[in-house]
Amino acid sequence: MNRVPLACFVNSEAAHGYAIGRQWYFVDAQPDEERTYTDTRLIERLQGLERQSVEFHDEEDTWYYSLGCILGELSGQLFPMTAQDTALWQELERQFWAQVQATPLPASTRPGELAPVGEYPV
Repeated sequence: MNRVPLACFVNSEAAHGYAIGRQWYFVDAQPDEERTYTDTRLIERLQGLERQSVEFHDEEDTWYYSLGCILGELSGQLFPMTAQDTALWQELERQFWAQVQATPLPASTRPGELAPVGEYPV
């Protein structure tokens, strides 16, 4: 059976958001969390993004990512989770942790440098 994609992305932030939205729908959402969108809920979500947009640092990329997330969440109702989804989520997590490990901590937050042993009276 051939699936017709819900959306075709040309922006990498939108594609990343789509994957994260699907991961939330299938993996991260709590059992009691509402995953079904009504037209009203979708409009409320978009209005919430509009209100939050004043805090966006990279406005265009953040909009693409946020809209991708919403489309990813919506797709969960249409398309079941696949092995391809799981592989993508694992790769995104691997990339995230590789970036975290490659980012040096500021000197003041390195373990053992905040409070040298023996300098404080007991």
